[in-house]
Amino acid sequence: MVFSVAQINEYVRKSLQMDPILSQVEVRGEISNLKFHQSGLLFFTLKDEQAALSCMMFQADVARLRSRPFEGMRATVTGAISLYVKSGQYRLNARSIRADGLGVLYERLQILTEKLSREGLFAQERKKPLPEYIDTLGVVTSPTGAVIHDIINVSMRRNPHTQILLCPVRVQGNGAAEEIAGAIDLLDRLERVSVIIVARGGGSIEDLWAFNEEVVARACARCQTPIVSAIGHETDNTLCDLASDVRAPTPSAAAELAVPRLDVLEGRVEQLRQLLVREMQDRIAEERHRLMVATERLRLLNPREKMRERHAALAKERQNLERAIRLRIEKEKGMLELRFTTLRQQHPGKRISEARWRLAQRAVQMRREMHRRIRLEQDRIVHQQRELNLLSPYAVLKRGYVIVENTEGRPVAATAELEAGQEVRMLFADGEAGASILSVTRRGE
Repeated sequence: MVFSVAQINEYVRKSLQMDPILSQVEVRGEISNLKFHQSGLLFFTLKDEQAALSCMMFQADVARLRSRPFEGMRATVTGAISLYVKSGQYRLNARSIRADGLGVLYERLQILTEKLSREGLFAQERKKPLPEYIDTLGVVTSPTGAVIHDIINVSMRRNPHTQILLCPVRVQGNGAAEEIAGAIDLLDRLERVSVIIVARGGGSIEDLWAFNEEVVARACARCQTPIVSAIGHETDNTLCDLASDVRAPTPSAAAELAVPRLDVLEGRVEQLRQLLVREMQDRIAEERHRLMVATERLRLLNPREKMRERHAALAKERQNLERAIRLRIEKEKGMLELRFTTLRQQHPGKRISEARWRLAQRAVQMRREMHRRIRLEQDRIVHQQRELNLLSPYAVLKRGYVIVENTEGRPVAATAELEAGQEVRMLFADGEAGASILSVTRRGE
């Protein structure tokens, strides 16, 4: 009996479904080749040291996962073994994934990352900026993959004059890391290489492992030429990315970063040309000015010109001297006249006459002042006498008033000090008299 391929594959698929062990199985291993499909399906490979098993998980089961799986994760996967009829490959239809720990490769990568980080290989201050202009672009990648073609296409589009120097290497497998490190060192020794791109397409953690080797990371760190790393997809992170100066998400993006656009360079060159022209014009104007100054100095250094200048200076000095002599003579004449006038004013006879006149004037002034002061004193004495007479009680008595005193000689100022029968003394202007109070009548009683 002859069967078709589809019939055989379908028979095997149903047989696997009927097997009670394979319909609910738990498999432990390390996850690699992890891919989330846009349809929601999850594809990955579960492997150990001896074998690998293809796995697939449906969207509904993926949505129930508590944590997102990652490359290198060691896990226990529960599901059923099934056969994909079209390709004839069997796989594990996973229903759940339970993490058991990090995989060996991932754990090794973490330890190496921490070690190199402590040494400062990934420090930001070690990063070198990309040059504004490049001579030759060095590329470290596989000569047969699509990576080199992407880099060439982008580079030629941005600047057709860019020189590209490919250093072909293996990008995975045994010995690939040493080839990559050697290629970096080789390109770094070439003076005309301005930037180095280390690139590889996407793949599993095993495929990219060559770029996680210590020898590659140290080669990137010691390289004096700026390095752009473009390893795997944007979500992939390798030690080569960390040790490089710039990380690009894709090889095409690396070429975009490393190769400046020709139109930008031409614009910059035009700016530099205009700047150079302006500087040349300024320099020419400066040199012309210097030439004019030098010509004038040569003219001034000519003996005939110097003689003319000396004659002109001498004539000017002569005029100044004559003017100064005239001014000095006029000044001396004025001083002589002033001194003669002063001397004449200081003659002894004149001074004696002036002194006698001043003495006579002083004598007259003194007599006037004496008479004035005597009159003032006389007037003051008369005024004081008048004031004394006005204040004297006897002047009041002359006007018919009487001063009454008690027996003790004190003046009586009010009727309250008097009593009937009291003896008093009355003072008149021309004498005094004794009296006795007969009665006292007070005002208001």
